Amino acid sequence: MIQPKQITAQTIFVLCIVLATAHLSSLVGTCQTPAPREPREQREFAMEGELKDPVEVPPEVLAFLKKDEDVIKCLEEGQSSDDVRGNWFVGTKIHLGSPRNKDFIAQPRTQPKTISPCLLHAHSMPFWVFTKTGNSYRLVLKDSVQTLAALKSKSNGYRDIETSMTTTLGQTTWSYRFDGRQYKLFRKTTTPP
Repeated sequence: MIQPKQITAQTIFVLCIVLATAHLSSLVGTCQTPAPREPREQREFAMEGELKDPVEVPPEVLAFLKKDEDVIKCLEEGQSSDDVRGNWFVGTKIHLGSPRNKDFIAQPRTQPKTISPCLLHAHSMPFWVFTKTGNSYRLVLKDSVQTLAALKSKSNGYRDIETSMTTTLGQTTWSYRFDGRQYKLFRKTTTPP
């Protein structure tokens, strides 16, 4: 029969060192785990897509939308721009330029149901892009398309924007660059079906 070794002070010391090292390694691993990142903001928008983080349209953006030509066309006889409500639209905040300012992209509300269907067309709907400076928003692009994407590339400190629409005639893509005041068309390409 094999006799168990006698437990000595040296054995206990070694065992304590091993356990302490294992415990410290788990703590160090926990301390070095990076903090969870903020979710990436949505940079692609689609006529038939959903906004990841929808927010109500700020009052200063709504004031502009009430004067928009396409919105005014949706009013019935006898209605005025005062009858345009915020629930016609939805939007999301996005960093197009400065990381300090959250810019805004607005679109007609389509979820859970469309409030103003006259803003939706067979192959397009309007997207309004606003930059924020200080406490106010300024319209820098409006386009009626199927998709809008804020690209990684930048011009004059702001993300380039690409919009597109597909019809029976093919797919058309419009590329916009910021000129310091607003987005200007840089390139238009059409691919036949």
